[in-house]
Amino acid sequence: MMQSQVALLYVLIIMSEGSAQSLKPRRSVFFSDVNLKLFKEPDFDGLSSMLVREDIGLLFIGARGKVITLSLDDITEKTSETNWMASSEDKIECQKKGKSIEECDNYIRMMHTLDDGRVLACGTKAFEPTCTHLMVNEGHITMEDTTHSGRGKIPFDPEEKFASMMNENTLYTAASINFLGLAKIFQRHGENPIRTEEKQSWLNGEVTI
Repeated sequence: MMQSQVALLYVLIIMSEGSAQSLKPRRSVFFSDVNLKLFKEPDFDGLSSMLVREDIGLLFIGARGKVITLSLDDITEKTSETNWMASSEDKIECQKKGKSIEECDNYIRMMHTLDDGRVLACGTKAFEPTCTHLMVNEGHITMEDTTHSGRGKIPFDPEEKFASMMNENTLYTAASINFLGLAKIFQRHGENPIRTEEKQSWLNGEVTI
């Protein structure tokens, strides 16, 4: 992911419904049906999260040290950008713990829409997960000055897998909660938080009956 080519493909596939007598599979695509558009930017890498906001016609892209928005009407059009990078001090401390320069940047791993229209965004921030809010005004995004801990919401490691969902302003996650990524739990965040015991097999797809 760190060395990925600076490019983002967004594919829109439009398919017409077949008749009841048609033998065409329910899911099939022909090359002639594909409308392919390409977004490219020279200083863009580390794609790590995406959020579609159909209500305001924007696609949010979380990457290494930044969040950008693209128009859903024309995916090649960038409407805004906000930088969110790890500080030099944070990177130095991160590297002292044995991590590489690239790993010690801030990768925006999670974005969810809140009821008030803001976007909850969380980044790895030099292996110190941190969250903030993005505000949208006429297609442009700005970032709030305040931040809070993202531990348990996203992993420390920018390449570690996790899962999250937002339901009525309540965030649910399945992620590691420590630097080494060994303690993994399910959590409900917010005013009445709940967390499971640490059981790694749950996040590895292992089921015991």
